[in-house]
Amino acid sequence: MPISGMELRKLFEKEGWVFSHQTGSHMVLKKEGQHVSIPKHKELSLGLEKCLRKKLSGDGK
Repeated sequence: MPISGMELRKLFEKEGWVFSHQTGSHMVLKKEGQHVSIPKHKELSLGLEKCLRKKLSGDGK
């Protein structure tokens, strides 16, 4: 089941990522010098979701 950008943002925030700012339809979160840009879409593509979840788990540094 596809996940929304806001749902994914909540997962990142639970892991200590902090919302920095939003540019257009993309939310930027930061943690320890790293940053990630999450589209604020209703549904993320499976490939993008997989890539962002990999970064969340620490494998995609």
